[in-house]
Amino acid sequence: SSERVEDAARSGATDRELARIPDALLESGETRPNRARLGFSSNGTEHGSTTNPAAGRGVPAGFTDLDALVASGGALSGSEGPILMPTDLLFDYDRAMLRDNAVSSLRKLGSLMLRNPTARFRIEGHTDSFGTEDYNLRLSQERAESVRRWLAEILGIDPARIEARGLGESRLLAPATATVEGQQLNRRVEIVIRSVR
Repeated sequence: SSERVEDAARSGATDRELARIPDALLESGETRPNRARLGFSSNGTEHGSTTNPAAGRGVPAGFTDLDALVASGGALSGSEGPILMPTDLLFDYDRAMLRDNAVSSLRKLGSLMLRNPTARFRIEGHTDSFGTEDYNLRLSQERAESVRRWLAEILGIDPARIEARGLGESRLLAPATATVEGQQLNRRVEIVIRSVR
């Protein structure tokens, strides 16, 4: 049918867009206009990573793969683990404004939400252990709110279905003693499926 042809065309465009993300991540760190920056604390901030962005793309144990959920039709049972959204693809270093390159991942998440209109979600922001606890909590909350706002304003998802919560450095997946590169997984956004009616 024509819907399948359109879906295949969109899928091909999405694949091409995703293939360009690693190059986009290597952009210079210069400040972009119209991008808000969070303030720095006197004791430091969350650190960015200069490691190869293509490394470590696998989904860790206990998490649900967003691509696999969408590819399977997107029906939720409520038993899925949290969906891991890689913060390094969503946000610039020390910022809470979404990157232009985040659109592809957010559209996938939005399509999942739209396919499950009775489901409720919690967006959880997380940081690494560098910087002060207050700074990390604020940064993680702002990042979770940015994702929630985008889903509501751009895709029209009812914001009452989406809770945003910043958890800072309270739920580290990598040890707090690890290097900046070793804590890349700590800098993340998780989507928790709260209920499916």
